[in-house]
Amino acid sequence: MGRDKTEKLLYLSARVGVLSAALPSWEEIAHRAGTEETGPEGQGILPLREDAQTGALLASLAQGAGRPIVDLFRFPFDCHNAKVLLKGAVTGQAAAAQELLSPCGSVPEETMREAMREEGGAAALPSWLRRGAAEARRAWTESRSAQLLDAALDRALYRGMGESALHSGSAAAQEYVRVRIDGVNLQTVLRMQKSTPEAVEEMLLEGGNVGVSRLLEARDSGNLAAVFFVPSLRSAAEKGSAERAGEAAAEALAAFARRCSVYAFGAEALLAFLLRLELRRRGLRISTALGNSLWRCTMAEMGILGRRVRTEAFSALGVRSFYVETARQAEEAFDRMVRENCAVIFVDAEWREVLRERALRCRDRILPAVLFLSEDSAAEEDPLQEAVRRALGTDAV
Repeated sequence: MGRDKTEKLLYLSARVGVLSAALPSWEEIAHRAGTEETGPEGQGILPLREDAQTGALLASLAQGAGRPIVDLFRFPFDCHNAKVLLKGAVTGQAAAAQELLSPCGSVPEETMREAMREEGGAAALPSWLRRGAAEARRAWTESRSAQLLDAALDRALYRGMGESALHSGSAAAQEYVRVRIDGVNLQTVLRMQKSTPEAVEEMLLEGGNVGVSRLLEARDSGNLAAVFFVPSLRSAAEKGSAERAGEAAAEALAAFARRCSVYAFGAEALLAFLLRLELRRRGLRISTALGNSLWRCTMAEMGILGRRVRTEAFSALGVRSFYVETARQAEEAFDRMVRENCAVIFVDAEWREVLRERALRCRDRILPAVLFLSEDSAAEEDPLQEAVRRALGTDAV
């Protein structure tokens, strides 16, 4: 990385340090989610406001030397928006797709809408997305498969992220992309264990630490774990569980975030802030959803702490549950959740005072995000039926 770019990144990381200190605590976020816009007509307004603020902040940080790194977090939203609009266009449901768009991408909403309406408009898109949109249209024309349309855009997304990380000159940014790709590919291989090698290869992403050809050879030989060096991914490969692979991918990213969080300046500091910002945005959406009913979720990095009678419904939905009956048990369970890399920790309201100090100590860390539930949210057993994209604002997890 050149000296001029390094100096600009030092300035940017100093700015990020100020911004990070100014972010509301996780407890304050949870309180806002539980007290603002609580009527049915107001449900979701707070997350939409947060998305708009996040989009504006990302756009501001992208002005200058940090853009290639910031784009690693904006491109997934571009991909999400392209999927929503393109599928809306080819299925005749464009109007219904509008409410699912995110303001956090690098491409303005109107530009994206025009590009997805007709192929001629794609010239205004970044090169990776332009190619991806063309491949996605072709996949739909040939197969009428929404899954293959999504896969074409996902491949383009990770190509674009890889190119942006390389352009940044940051080894950490490049490793972030590789870690994400390895996690996605492992989930794909384990989810498609009964599929043909050709079908699996079509869904795999290039650019990870483990190449596609090597991954397929390991799959065919029955020794998948041997090609993964990240402990969580290797363990999941040994168990052969697609669900465990999702948890492992989250753990791998959590470990990466922790490594970045020790840096005060440079690309790592910017990556750490952006990872924290993204977790904050997701946590707010999930917390708001939990204010009225329980979101159907299998995100492995989430855990909930509380009495069994209040929280056992969560475990059936993929959220790790830690049952406690005493203050001492609550403290021990919380410490265990931190050690085991839970990225988002929900705590039933009963234990707010007991765990307040522990939660405050997590405030300045990338992980975990600690969110206290309201008095009645944990007892609600009627899960949300909306898709992941409605809860998170993106399906690129």
